[in-house]
Amino acid sequence: MTTQATAGAMSRLWPLLAWAWIALVPAAYMVQFRPILSLLMARLWPG
Repeated sequence: MTTQATAGAMSRLWPLLAWAWIALVPAAYMVQFRPILSLLMARLWPG
């Protein structure tokens, strides 16, 4: 594969990688922090 073809493929893949990153990172943080958030909520607003 030539460097030009590789560069062309990368330029097409970068936007997809960027969108996947933008979509996945906040989702991962939400999944990770949801237990902490629920604990904080239970502590701040008992009942």
